Amino acid sequence: MDESVAHEPRWQFNPPPNWPVEPGFIPPEGWTPDPAWGPAPEAWTFWLPVAPSAGKPNRSRTMRIILAIAAAVLVVALLVVFLLQRERAAEELAAARSSYESSVAALEASLETAEEMLAGSENAVLDESSRDVLRSEMADAKGLAAVTVDQEDAAARSPRIPTS
Repeated sequence: MDESVAHEPRWQFNPPPNWPVEPGFIPPEGWTPDPAWGPAPEAWTFWLPVAPSAGKPNRSRTMRIILAIAAAVLVVALLVVFLLQRERAAEELAAARSSYESSVAALEASLETAEEMLAGSENAVLDESSRDVLRSEMADAKGLAAVTVDQEDAAARSPRIPTS
């Protein structure tokens, strides 16, 4: 039983209408009314039963409701923040992928130009060892250009990034 209900009176004093007592007055033991007030009406009921917490809000229940509403608002706010961060991460990944693809295209174009220049320089001033170094570096660049970033692999490495 709620402690606040246990301390509430179970009976309420019901003074006759012609008795000048304050609302909520509880006569002490041995109390008698002033004879000048006149008699109570015949068969008057002096004590009425009071339902626990009648007319009073239950503070404990009100606090539980407020806390439940606050918790729901917090959960919704956290969900919104999570979804916004997830969307931003997807946008950042798309921008990074686009930038990466542009860089690979530029690298491939540079390699093609370098190959053309190397092929055209067979009779030029480059000695064979310089041509070998240039060919080796171009092969390394081609290997780097061939590496692609798999979006699903990137998503698996970062749980913030959606896979679709």
